[in-house]
Amino acid sequence: MSQKPDAAVLAVKLSYRKLYHRPGPPAVVTYDFVREEEGWRIDNIRTKEWSVRDMLTQWLKDT
Repeated sequence: MSQKPDAAVLAVKLSYRKLYHRPGPPAVVTYDFVREEEGWRIDNIRTKEWSVRDMLTQWLKDT
């Protein structure tokens, strides 16, 4: 985890008990947070392959 006064990043390694669920190394999901007046908010959820922000941006362009 890394943290600044107005932002933080948390990387979570997902390990599955049954290998057939996801072969290969554990997946890493990264949560980006920003501090706003009301408190901490999730700014993005991402992996090496995808980003929620990118998916939503693309969806808005396509509509």
